[in-house]
Amino acid sequence: MEDGGVATSSPAARSARGLEELEEGEGEEEEGEREQLVWERIPMQRNSESAMSTEWAESEAGAGGDTDDGDGAQPNSLQAPQLQRARSAECTSGSVAGAAAKRQRLAHAASEGEVDDDFAERPRPAPPVAMPPVPPIPPAQQQQEAEADDERSTCPVCMERWTTGGATRVVSLRCGHLFCKRCIARWMRRAAQTRRRARCPECAQPVGKGDVRPIFARSISAVDGEQLQRAQSESRRLAERAAELQVQLGMLETRYAAMCANSSRLGAELAEAADRAAWLEAENAALAARLAEKRGGGSAGNQNESDDGQKDASDDASDSDSAFRPVVRLRATHRSPAADGAMRRLTLHPHTHTAYATYSRRAQQLHTLAQIDIHETRAAPLVLPPLHSAEIRAAEPSPHAAAPRYMLTASTDRTAAVVALAGGAPNVAARLALPAPAWSCAWDPAAPALCYVGAARGLVLAFDLRHPARALHVWDGPRHGAAAVDFSPVASIAAVPSGAGATRLVVANAAHAYALPPPDADADPWIQLTPDAAAPRRACFALSYDAALGCVAASFRSAAALEHELYAAGFASAAPPAPDAWRLRQRLAVASRQTMWARPALFSYVDAQRVRRGLFCAGVEASQTLRAWDAGAPGPAPRVLLDLPHDAGPVLDVRGFQWAPGGQTVLATLTQAAVRIYDVR
Repeated sequence: MEDGGVATSSPAARSARGLEELEEGEGEEEEGEREQLVWERIPMQRNSESAMSTEWAESEAGAGGDTDDGDGAQPNSLQAPQLQRARSAECTSGSVAGAAAKRQRLAHAASEGEVDDDFAERPRPAPPVAMPPVPPIPPAQQQQEAEADDERSTCPVCMERWTTGGATRVVSLRCGHLFCKRCIARWMRRAAQTRRRARCPECAQPVGKGDVRPIFARSISAVDGEQLQRAQSESRRLAERAAELQVQLGMLETRYAAMCANSSRLGAELAEAADRAAWLEAENAALAARLAEKRGGGSAGNQNESDDGQKDASDDASDSDSAFRPVVRLRATHRSPAADGAMRRLTLHPHTHTAYATYSRRAQQLHTLAQIDIHETRAAPLVLPPLHSAEIRAAEPSPHAAAPRYMLTASTDRTAAVVALAGGAPNVAARLALPAPAWSCAWDPAAPALCYVGAARGLVLAFDLRHPARALHVWDGPRHGAAAVDFSPVASIAAVPSGAGATRLVVANAAHAYALPPPDADADPWIQLTPDAAAPRRACFALSYDAALGCVAASFRSAAALEHELYAAGFASAAPPAPDAWRLRQRLAVASRQTMWARPALFSYVDAQRVRRGLFCAGVEASQTLRAWDAGAPGPAPRVLLDLPHDAGPVLDVRGFQWAPGGQTVLATLTQAAVRIYDVR
């Protein structure tokens, strides 16, 4: 069978039958214009050494049409340069102009069924492996390569493209040269007519009918192997070069990122230097004003810079007190990380220049802390991973420098969390289970492993972090307290050091401030520290303690006003406290309603003259201002040092701290949407 059939006879017999079929179909396909073969157009030179070439030239000169009476041309008489020039001329003239016509003839042959069915049913081979990209080829070189491809995929006799079926189907001779079926059939027929043995038109080796073998191939094109190897080597070299450039690009990108970070750092340092210069100018102006006041004997009050750059005059003061007036300047404003997020409580870490604000997004069930770097004035707050499943009511950092950096948080989800802040991402080191929602918390100033949590129903619990599974001690106010202790939540806790390295707890609920008995005297009642007030009834909502001043500030609110009372606290280890251990020093009254649970701050710092100063700061809701009193001056009514407008909203919390004597001192305020950091001098 032809074209891939099962072999039933010898190869010679199969080739003979195939040649006879070629000769029978040749008569129908011959056309007058195709009988002028390419060798008829090649100028023939008579070669005295080869009689065959002479006979072939004479027979070709007298032949015409389909019948050739002359001698068959012997291909060994055709010189290679002449054939090469003829083929090149044919390729050049016909490949460009007749490319479309040849493709149409091939498509027509395929539509007529001349393509072998067995070849059409064969599966397509796998696509070639993609090579690395190479540089673009110039158009002139592309045209030359296209012409070379046409020459390599066409019959060397008729210059027609080889096909897989029909008259121009590619066949091979015994010597390996390729021709189309029609040309080799004519060549062998003419050789038979001249009674000469047929020879290969390329190498002149004798061929017979059995030497004609069909080629089963999808396409055939000769490729220059050396050029292909060179192209592959060049492609590999370019790929290696591209990899090297990619590595260099990564290094340059890393250097660029480092340069950008360095530029940002330098910009922040420049802005900080500019702020410091403005600070020094303001301080110089204040000192000049004080000097002029002393020289002139005037009593003009000092002016303080507000957060919007305006000057606000403080209250008039006597000549003896006018020497101390702090200079306060806005350092930075940090907005809430999200528009739907709310901040409730604020704290300053005593060992790092960092502020923490409780942060909640109720829609996302996110209750955590937002971390603020004091030095990064333009950086957004960093939101820590979720810590609780409900709102966080209080957060206090550990005051112990030698202990791990812990943050104690109290939440209404009936748990308190001990958060480890040092070393990588913050994580919950211990979770303390509570019998009621938590409202306040504090650390023991003498024992790093002890902490306290105030909860609803008048409960105060002590925990040892070495055994956090259960509370070390529980103070039950309604059961062991005085008659006025009710089931209201313990809203604030102050841990006050007492004699012999012990700690005395001062707590506040809805009515009063109380001193708790030591844990070994559980049966003793709670000791009421604040006196009963006249009607209307007031509620104690916050406590603030400063160890350097030895003072506790208790804040009360009523329907029409705010009252802040500053007490001297110097407890001994015995209970109840001595009369001079807890005495009222100053009382501050503010004619303003307090509808929100806002916490004031009492803190002290050492100024540039190495003098310790005390400030009591609280937000005034009616005027939306931050007011500061002199907490270190004697007298029953301390004077107001400054009254800063606070247009960001009502102040919910105030914190103040100095990290080293004579060092940086900051005052931080918190609203639901922003945290403001002030420098204090």
